Amino acid sequence: MKQWLKSEVVRTVQETPLVRRIWLNISEKLEFTPGQFIVCDLPIHEKRTKRWRSYSIANNPNQESTIELCVVHLKGGLGSTFLCQKLKKGDFLTHKRPQGNFVLLENPASKMVFICTGTGVAPFRSMLQSIIQMKNPPRIELIFGTRREQDILYRTEFEQLASENSWFSYHVALSREPNWPNYGYVHHIYERRASEYDNETHFYLCGWPFVVDECFRRLSEHLK
Repeated sequence: MKQWLKSEVVRTVQETPLVRRIWLNISEKLEFTPGQFIVCDLPIHEKRTKRWRSYSIANNPNQESTIELCVVHLKGGLGSTFLCQKLKKGDFLTHKRPQGNFVLLENPASKMVFICTGTGVAPFRSMLQSIIQMKNPPRIELIFGTRREQDILYRTEFEQLASENSWFSYHVALSREPNWPNYGYVHHIYERRASEYDNETHFYLCGWPFVVDECFRRLSEHLK
């Protein structure tokens, strides 16, 4: 089995001012577990290991032959600059097979809370697209944080999912919008709802490292 694959870019969309969605057509059926990522070998450096960048897969594994990436353009970032400004439809991207242990369990908990910021929402979208196909979905709470309203990723999709399914709830925190109902970071949302959590609730955290670290610290205190 080949370690590296070369996939064609079949579509790109500028989702927000800083985030680009990229769809790749895989030359062979690619199995993966919701939450996994791929390592891309980008033409940005002479040394191989300095060309590698990892991106979570944002779509359902059942969508054969296609994977979606959600990439934020980081200022000064060689990898994200290439993907967000230079990569175009018809180009080919070299990448490894999906990997990673941050995944949806085969028998998930009856209640899960997904807490994420920015493009950290990508693996949770993959998980949700898989969960929605279950006969008896677990209760899912998605708490998403970003800076401004224009930066909310997959907003329409998640709002519709919440309106059509009693097992799913969706909350957004914005740190740069004082008039937003949940102004600030994600912390005050899950802290306000802490009485609804118990030892059987499973928490998944993904996104900006400083927010993830703070979430872990606060949840550890609340759930003692």
